[in-house]
Amino acid sequence: MLVEPTALPSPQALALLHKYCVNIQRDPANPKFRRIRVLNKKFHKTVWSDLAARTLLVEVGFVLEDTDPEGPCVVLPIDETSAPFASAIEDALVMHEARASALAIVEALRTT
Repeated sequence: MLVEPTALPSPQALALLHKYCVNIQRDPANPKFRRIRVLNKKFHKTVWSDLAARTLLVEVGFVLEDTDPEGPCVVLPIDETSAPFASAIEDALVMHEARASALAIVEALRTT
C-alpha cells in the first residue's frame, strides 16, 4: 500500500475515477476505457497528483505501463474485472462523506 489506509482521494479525484469506472462497466472489453494516459492534463492534475487516488488505482488492479510512444499509461488488464474498481470507488466516496461530516461536527463543537 502506498499511503495510510485513512488517506482518502480528493472529491474531484473520486468523481473522475467514478467516471472511468462507469465507462469500464459499460464496455469492459474496450481498451480505450481501460487505458489512461498519465500525461492527460485532467487525469494528471486531478488523479495522478493525488497519492491516495493513485494508490486506489493500484489497489483495484491498474498497472503502470511505459510502452506507449505517447508516454506512460495506467492500464486495467483485460483479465481484471471492474467490480473491485466500482466497489473501491463507492467505499471511498462513503468514507469521504463520513469524514467530511465528522470534520463539520468537530468544527461546530470548536465554535460553541
